[in-house]
Amino acid sequence: MIKYPMVCVHWLDSASRDPSGWTRVDQLTPVKDEILDCLTVGFLIGKSKGSIRVALNISDDDHPLIALDMIVIPRCSVVKMEYLTVKSG
Repeated sequence: MIKYPMVCVHWLDSASRDPSGWTRVDQLTPVKDEILDCLTVGFLIGKSKGSIRVALNISDDDHPLIALDMIVIPRCSVVKMEYLTVKSG
């Protein structure tokens, strides 16, 4: 049985619309408020004072538990985290 809760995390990320590589500063476009509004749904497999770790895929077929497709999100970026109820059928 998997003991980690499923969560939906609403968080904010930075965005970059400028060209990659060295660019002349006087040729850049004006700065805009570009913030990516993100949602991540997965298993909350770790947390600390400063961040949370969410895995999109986990399996308990092997021991110890294995996880795939993980993201660490800084708590300062988290707008809201909801615990989800999963019904097995």
